[in-house]
Amino acid sequence: MLLELENVSFSYKEKKIFSHINFSYSHNDCNILCILGKNGAGKSTLLRCLCAHEKFEGSIKLNGKSVFSYTLRDLAKNIAYIPQKSFDFAFRVLDVVLMGRVPWIGYFSNPGKKDIEIALKNMEFLNILHLKDKNYLELSGGEQQMVMLASALTQESKVLVLDEPSAHLDFGNIQYFLKIILELSKNKKIIMSTHSPEHALILKAFVLVLEQERYYYGKAQEIITSKNMSNLYKISIEILKHKNSYSIFAI
Repeated sequence: MLLELENVSFSYKEKKIFSHINFSYSHNDCNILCILGKNGAGKSTLLRCLCAHEKFEGSIKLNGKSVFSYTLRDLAKNIAYIPQKSFDFAFRVLDVVLMGRVPWIGYFSNPGKKDIEIALKNMEFLNILHLKDKNYLELSGGEQQMVMLASALTQESKVLVLDEPSAHLDFGNIQYFLKIILELSKNKKIIMSTHSPEHALILKAFVLVLEQERYYYGKAQEIITSKNMSNLYKISIEILKHKNSYSIFAI
């Protein structure tokens, strides 16, 4: 997989959100890319641009082909996207997960035995199989997030794009989620935005930092330093490591 951004810029109501991003991310890099930045830096917008959900200046190519030149169906076979906000699906959880099969079976076809097996397998992997017959809208925010992840996995795309995926999870489920991401990264490229720099360190991710109209990138251990994070968030920050985990403090 090769993702190339060439002079990518985005403005909203004449305000420049980010500008002239030139960035290449390939199979030779770490399988996890974390996007960091303050509120309003454009993290969510950039993810939507990667998925061709927003118009932008410049070029974004997936495997040498503009993301806008893919059909919606073919793009969905390559990229599965989970936004921050949950959808209002008044459906059974299993049916929500099966929506991930649409790129493969079409909008108006009923899922077959194989499709249902794929959905159930992913729900079992995420430990949410017990929710399959519940109403999606009756779930907690964290449970809904895991259902959407199961749907994205059922989509069987090559790239998983997650917008602040741990936002609705409690502390225990965040740790569980990070383990899942590490496991998934063995076979998929994962691109995710986060407000928690320590997650990128734990995941040993490649990092892209958006800071006003500039950006920088590299390995998490090189980019997420006390100096860089203090400059980014405009407060004094200390980073502590304990075994395989990290904590970030304002001092």
